[in-house]
Amino acid sequence: MKNLKKVLALVLAFACAFTMFAGAAFTDSADISQTEAVDMLTALGVIKGYENGSFQPDATVTRAEMAKMIYVIRNGGSDVVTQYEGYKTPFTDVENVNHWAKGYIAYCYANGIIAGKSATKFDPDATVTGQEAAKMALVLIGYDPDKAGLEGSAWGTNTINLATKKDLFSNYSISITGGCDRQFAAQLLYNTLWACTVRWSADAESYEDVTTTNQTSDGTTVGLLNVTVAKKYMGLEDVKGTYRGDSKINSGLKAGQSYVGGDKITFVPENGNDWLGENVKVLYKESKDGHKGLDEYDTIYGMTLSGETSTVTATLGDIGDDDNSKIDIAGTKYAIDIPYFRVNQGDVDGYFDSAKKFTDEYTINKDATNKILEIKADSDGNGKGFKQNSADEIKVVLNNTDEVIGVYINHVNFYKVTGLTSNKISLGGLGTLDINDHTTVASDVAVNDIVAMTTMYKGNPSDDNAYNIIEKAEIAAGVKVTNMKSATEVMIDGSYAKYAKINDCVTTADSNYKASVELDGTYDFVMYNGYWVAAKKVSASAKDIALVTAADTNGLEDRVKVMTSDGTEPVYTYDDNDGKGADFNPYIYNGSTLSDNKLFSFSLVGDNKIQLTNGTGVGSNLGGDTVTGLLFHLGATKNSDNFYDEDTKSITDGTNTYVVADDTVAYVKVAADGQVKTYTYDIDTMKTIAWANIGVIDSHDAFTAPNNGTNIEYVLNDDKEVVALYVETNKKPGATASNDQYGYIVDDPAQSSVDGTKCVSLSVWNGTETVTLTIETSSVDASWKKGAFIKYNVGADGKTDKADVAVLTATGAVKNYDFNRKLLTLYTTTGDPVDSTKTTTYAVADDVVIIGVNSKDKALVEGISAVPQAFVDNKNTTDVTDDGIKANILYAMDDGKVVAIFVDTNNEIALP
Repeated sequence: MKNLKKVLALVLAFACAFTMFAGAAFTDSADISQTEAVDMLTALGVIKGYENGSFQPDATVTRAEMAKMIYVIRNGGSDVVTQYEGYKTPFTDVENVNHWAKGYIAYCYANGIIAGKSATKFDPDATVTGQEAAKMALVLIGYDPDKAGLEGSAWGTNTINLATKKDLFSNYSISITGGCDRQFAAQLLYNTLWACTVRWSADAESYEDVTTTNQTSDGTTVGLLNVTVAKKYMGLEDVKGTYRGDSKINSGLKAGQSYVGGDKITFVPENGNDWLGENVKVLYKESKDGHKGLDEYDTIYGMTLSGETSTVTATLGDIGDDDNSKIDIAGTKYAIDIPYFRVNQGDVDGYFDSAKKFTDEYTINKDATNKILEIKADSDGNGKGFKQNSADEIKVVLNNTDEVIGVYINHVNFYKVTGLTSNKISLGGLGTLDINDHTTVASDVAVNDIVAMTTMYKGNPSDDNAYNIIEKAEIAAGVKVTNMKSATEVMIDGSYAKYAKINDCVTTADSNYKASVELDGTYDFVMYNGYWVAAKKVSASAKDIALVTAADTNGLEDRVKVMTSDGTEPVYTYDDNDGKGADFNPYIYNGSTLSDNKLFSFSLVGDNKIQLTNGTGVGSNLGGDTVTGLLFHLGATKNSDNFYDEDTKSITDGTNTYVVADDTVAYVKVAADGQVKTYTYDIDTMKTIAWANIGVIDSHDAFTAPNNGTNIEYVLNDDKEVVALYVETNKKPGATASNDQYGYIVDDPAQSSVDGTKCVSLSVWNGTETVTLTIETSSVDASWKKGAFIKYNVGADGKTDKADVAVLTATGAVKNYDFNRKLLTLYTTTGDPVDSTKTTTYAVADDVVIIGVNSKDKALVEGISAVPQAFVDNKNTTDVTDDGIKANILYAMDDGKVVAIFVDTNNEIALP
C-alpha cells in the first residue's frame, strides 16, 4: 500500500454503492471520466442518454444541441419549447428546413445567447467548440456580448479569458478551440451552474457578482450568499461546509447519508470519503419540510470542493516540528489551528487529550496553549510523534491561510499469511477473517506471503463496519547490506531507509524476520513508504561473491582487481578500515593471503573502495568459517570421474556431493591452446568438468594435473548449496547442449585477436541471418571450410570454445516429412540401385531448426520452412535403374530426435 489515495481508490467501489445519482445508470458508464458532471446534469434533466441506454461520452455536441441545453438550464429544467417555435430568426439553415431545434435556437438568439456563423447562417449541425459553448454560458451568467467583448474579432480571446476567470474550464481537459464532446459539455455546464451570476454596474462601469442576504430559519441575517446560475434559473441552493464523511465513519447515519458541517444529508459523493475534512459546496433543492437550510430530506444534485481548503500529504516520520509551534512538511512550515484527527477514517472526531486512543500505536495529545498536536508511538513514547520513524501516510488539511485544521493518518499493519482459501484468510498474530464485502484480498496473495492490511473505519478488523484491504507487501529482495548508519538505518537499493515499527505480527509469526540487520548480510526487506518494517536474512548468492584476479603485487598499489558474477573486472581500492582485520600491508586478511584467484565475500564502500572477507585459512581442506551466511571451502579430493556433473547439477569434493544453486556462477581459469584466460559461467549453461582436466596453473601459465584439485575453491550458502566455485583446467568446459545452435559456413575462416585473445572468425548462416562466430583458438581446424555444416555454442561472453564447434556430416534422402505429427522418414540408403521401400523414421523436435542452403554454390538461401521429398529418377520406384535417389538434406540428432535440418534448394545436398 503506497499511499492514502490508493487506499481510497480501493474503497471507492464500496462507497459508490450509496451515491445518489450514479453514472452506472448508463451502459457505458465505465467510459465516462467526468462522472460528477454527467450525473448531476442528468439528474437535472439538462442532458439525457440514448434509447439503447448508453451515454456516448465521446460523441461530439452540435451547436443546436448546446443551444437546447442552455435553454433547459435557463428555463428551470424544462425542455418544452412549443411557445418559441414561432419565433423568427435570420438563419435560413434553421428556418427553411424547419430544424428540430428551431425553438431553442430562436429563444437563445432572442436573448443574445447565440449568434450565427454569418448574418444568415447558424450552422446548427456543426460541432460546437469549447470556445463557442463557453460564450453561450457567459451570456447565461449575465454578461452582455457587446459590453464583455464577446463579439467582434477578439471574441475568442475575450471568451477564453473571461471563462477562465469564472472557472468554466475547470476539469475541462480537451482542446478549448476544438470540438466539444458530450461529457465535457456536461463539465462546462456543471461549472456554469456553480458560477455566480453577474450584473452590469453603471456606476462602476463593470460587472459585479449578484449576491443576496443569508437568512436562517429564525430570520437572522448571516452574511451574503452568491446568486449562482443554479439558484437564479433552477431554484437550487448551494451551501459550503466541511465534509465529515458517510455512515461508515459516523455513528447515527444511515447507509447513503453523510455529514456536511453539522448537517445530515441523504447523499454520498462519488469518491466516498476522499474529501474527508475538506470544505465542499453542495447543490440542493429545498424540501417542503418547513426546515430552512440543508437537511436529510433535501434533494442533493451535486457536491464539489469549494476551493477554501487544500491538502498536503507526506510520510508521518518525515514530518518535523519548528519551535514547538509548527509542523514541517517537505520544507514548508505550517501553523496548527485547533486540529481534529482521524486514523483510517475512524469513527472518532473532535479534540483530543492523552486519554483518547485510536489504535495501540497512537496517543493523541492537544496542547491548547501552544496549539501543538503530539503523536506518540505508544503510551510512554518519548518526544514528539512527528519525530518517530512512522511509515504511515498523513493527509493534512489546510485552511485558506495555510493553517492545519485537520489531520488524517492512513495506518497499515503487516502480517504473514498462515492460511488461505477462497473464503477465508489466516494472518499470524491476528487470526482468521472471512473474505467478503468487508475484507478484500488481492489476487496475487499466497500462503507464507507478507501482506499489508489497512483496516478502514473501525479499529477492529473483525468489526462488521470495518473494511479490510489486504495486499501483498512490497519486498526488496536479496539486498546485501553494504552500508548502514545503524542497525536500523540501512542503505536499500541506493537510498538509506529507516526502520519503522508498525506492529510485531510479522516478527512474531516468523522468527526469521528481525527488526535489525548486520553489515554484509543479505536480507529480504518488507518495505512501506520508503521505510522498512521487517527484515529476513536469506542465503547469500553468487552476486555476493567476487574472484580476486589481481592484487597489490601486480602493481595495483593497494588496489585489487576482482571479477564479479557478471563477468566484469573492475579495480577497487582496498578498504581495511572496517575493524575486522589487519591493515592491507602485507595483504593478510583473516589469516588468508589476499592473493590472486581466491573467492571472497565483498562489500563496496563509497564509489571506489572494496572490503573483502574470506573464512578459509591457507591450505585448509573442507574446512572454513561461516562468513555472513557463506561457508568457504578450499581444495577437494578426486573420488569420481567428474568434479562438476551437468546432468545432476552438482559437484563432488571427495567427501560430499553438493547441488549447485540455480544462480551459481563458476569462475573457470583455462590454460589451453597457448592461452590463459578466466571465464564466468552461468552454471546451468556449463558442460561437465572432468577431474582429468583439473589441475594447477602456475605463475608462468604452465598447467600441471595433480591427483586432486588443490586449486579448487567453492562457497556454500546456509542451505548447503554451491553459490560460487573456482577451478583451473586445461580445457574450457563450454556450454551445454541445450544451447546448441546450427549453421552453414558461407565464407572462408579468418584469424583475429579479440581483447588480447587469439581467435578464428567464421561467417555462419543460421537460417535467419549471417552471424560472425568468434572461436577462441590460435589455429584454424581443417574442417572449418566454406560450405561446411556445423553445430556450435556461443558463451556468455559472446565467444565460442573450440570444443563447442562440431562439423555435421549426416545426410539423407527424404521420403516424407509429416509436419503435424513431427515425423521425418528417410530412405535407408541412397545411390543406384536402391530399394526405395526401405526407410527409417525419426521423431522431430518441436523446435526443430530448418535452414536453407545451396550447397552446390556454397551459398545461403532465405525463406525455407518446408522439407521436400528427395528426387527419384525412374518410373519403377521399387527397382531403381537410372540415377536413383540422392540425398537432399543434412540433419542433426539430439536425444533421439531430429533437431536441425539443412535443406538444399537443388534437391541434392553436397558436403564440402
